[in-house]
Amino acid sequence: MEEKRERIHLMGINACERLFESYGVDMRYVADMRQPRPEMLYCGIVGFSGENIKGGLVLAGSREALGASNPVADAGVRDWVAELSNQLAGRLKSQLLAHSVEIYIATPVVLRGEHMSLESRGDVAPLWFESEKAGRVCLWLDVDLADEFAMAADADASKAGLDEGTSLLF
Repeated sequence: MEEKRERIHLMGINACERLFESYGVDMRYVADMRQPRPEMLYCGIVGFSGENIKGGLVLAGSREALGASNPVADAGVRDWVAELSNQLAGRLKSQLLAHSVEIYIATPVVLRGEHMSLESRGDVAPLWFESEKAGRVCLWLDVDLADEFAMAADADASKAGLDEGTSLLF
């Protein structure tokens, strides 16, 4: 089960790097980053569930780190972190679909505060990302898998759904 959880975390890392890259920010995963000094953080929280899987992701960063990726200069950081976390969940969903895992995503919730910490179902360590231009952001990915959880070993791109950055309006 830990191997499957680790694969999902790697998908989350990939999704986060590619999300910021799509907005012109070179945000890269840093495996051994120490907790930075406390600062005001904005957090976008998205829950998800599916057959034999449930959890949530939290994307957190300072106003500066999150704002560096915002294409609308005068837009509020609260709305933007909600949108980023929603897009991140969508990217994770697409990667899981390629492995025959379907999840349903909840509406994002935004929090603001200092010294944020996550109490999770299991051992969840923050995944830190850093950009020279923008600073740091953090991703907590809390995934709870039932014993019956299964995912295809190899990705099938035809099952992944929409390409990243594609819109669907109806």
